[in-house]
Formats: sequence, structure tokens, C-alpha cells
Amino acid sequence: MVKKVHLDFETRSRVDLKLAGTTKYAQDPSTSIMCLTYAVDDAEPVLMEEYFSDLEWGRAQDTELFQLAADPDVIFVAHNAFFEQCVWQYILVKRFNWPPIELHRWRCTMAKAAALGLPQGLGDANKALGLNVEKDLEGRRLMLKYTKPRKTTKNNVNEFHNDPTEFKLIFEYNIKDVIAERALDEYLPDLSPSEQEVWFLDQTINHRGVPVDSYAIDLALDFIQIHRSKLEKRLIELTKGHITKATQGKKIIDFLEANGVTLPNITKATVYEALESGLYPDWVNELLVIRQELSQTSTAKIIKMQQKCCNDGRIRENLAYCAAGTGRWGGRGVQFQNLPRGEYNSDTVVSILLLGD
Repeated sequence: MVKKVHLDFETRSRVDLKLAGTTKYAQDPSTSIMCLTYAVDDAEPVLMEEYFSDLEWGRAQDTELFQLAADPDVIFVAHNAFFEQCVWQYILVKRFNWPPIELHRWRCTMAKAAALGLPQGLGDANKALGLNVEKDLEGRRLMLKYTKPRKTTKNNVNEFHNDPTEFKLIFEYNIKDVIAERALDEYLPDLSPSEQEVWFLDQTINHRGVPVDSYAIDLALDFIQIHRSKLEKRLIELTKGHITKATQGKKIIDFLEANGVTLPNITKATVYEALESGLYPDWVNELLVIRQELSQTSTAKIIKMQQKCCNDGRIRENLAYCAAGTGRWGGRGVQFQNLPRGEYNSDTVVSILLLGD
């Protein structure tokens, strides 16, 4: 019988996981493992809290988990396994010479839940199925607190929280997560062999990533900032200092009303209709155009590209497996599949950007 190892990491870093994405997060030198719990088949979970420091992870070759990773016949299971794969590869393998775990040896309980149209959160999936797994709200709160740097003070210059009592609760939370993950895995049917291959392909694509021109991205953001600064300056001039940001929607409505222009709101549709109507003076039209320009969401993709671009110029983890009930993929992060199809040739735009003029 094939051995199964259920696994869960808790980590911390200077990097914001949501902004940077999993791969860039795991690759960052500041990212470290707070604790790790694993369970072999039906055995009691094992908490590896004693291997807290980098030095100790480097000395862990004699541990059971190290030997299990070296066994090509052992399967590893995690909830949102992409995270565990990245932490394993970029921290344990790259930094401390642990054995790599090939993709075909990974399984994901989140993928199993998604394939059946269940909630993808671990606690939500267990709750939906009526599994009697306790949800540790306090442990989760502390885990989120400990994952990022704290504000240092004169009396405490430590970059991260380090209270031993709170760490104990985080360790307990880590153990409960593995128990919940195993309960979900045992309850749900495995993906069919063909669907398992689809998931392997999904993971391969997400690990490979999409190459982007990081230099052009930086230039584009510079141009965007120049353009925004000009528009914001003009906004202040038009409103005589009453409005300083395009995000001040209520102030804009109030200012227009005080000057004889009543609009129910300044949503995209309402502004478009007002501009097309030809009923308003030039200064009102200019104000509305500036509002629209500064509220564009399309430029947010360029910011996301910069945030998520890894050192090798690739953006990873762009697809979400079984995001819809039909089984189709969804987008993550930059969401490349939703890029607008404009009237301009993108190669021409990039060539102009690269002039830096």
C-alpha cells in the first residue's frame, strides 16, 4: 500500500503573500518556516517545532520526514498544494538540500473539493460536508499575526512576534489543520486518473509561469505616474482645491451640484452618458474625463505584473483549477486572459515605451 503524508507549513516573511504570489514569496530570503506538521497515513500528526531555525532545518537529514521525501513511492498531500510545493522546493530543497518531491507525488485536497463544486477553503469544505473538525479561530488569528513583520519599538526591536505562549497556540493550529486536511482527503473521492493528469498539467503551467518584459513594465508605470500627476494637478485647478483626488466621489458630486450640475452618481455608465449628452460646459466635461482617466482599472494589471514578477522575469500561479462549477479555469493575480483587446498594436506601444521619452 502506498504511504500518504499529509503536510502543512506555517511560514512568515517580509513579503506580502497576496501581493507577491506564492512563488515569489517562497523564493524571498526573508521567508522562513515557523512550523511544520505532517501525518503518515492514520498515525498521529508530528509537529516539527524543534526545527525552528534555518540551522536546524539544515541538520534534519535524520528525521522521518526527510526519509519519506527521499522515498519515490511516498505520496504527499496538502490543501492548496501549490503553496507546500513552493515552500518545499525553494526553502527545504534550495536552502537546506532536502530531497525534492516530484510533481506526480503531490495530491491536493483543495483540488478534490473544487472538482466537486465544494467550497475551496479547508474549514468551509469540511463544514459543508458536515465533518466534525473543530475550527481554531484563535489559532488562525495568531497565525496571521505572526506571518508578517511587527512594528518595532525601543523596548522590542525584534522584527517578528516571538511570544512562546502564542507560538504554542500556532503549533496547535498547525496540527489541527493537518487533521482537518486528512479528514477531507479521506471523505472525498480521488480525482479520476485522467482528471489527476489535468491537475498535474495545471500545476506544471502555474510553476512554469508567463514571461513578461519587466523593463517595459517599469517604464509603463513611470509614464502612468507622470500622467496621473498631471491629471491630479489639473483636477485641483478645475475645482479650486476643493477636490484633490479622483477617488473623492462624494466630494465631486457635491462640487458639481454646488455649481448647478446634478448627477445621481459618477459611475462609468453615468459619466459616459453625461459626456455624450452635450448638455454640460467644457469644464464639467473635463472634470468627468479626468475622473474616468484616474479611475481606470486596466492600469492596475501593470502594477500587479510588477508586484508578482519573479527574479527570472516570469509571473507564476496564474490559473485557478476548477474555479467554476463547470470545471473551467479561473484567473489569479494579473489575470492575463482578461487583458483588454485595444485598437493599438501592442508591439508598437512597447517599442515607444522603450524609447523612454
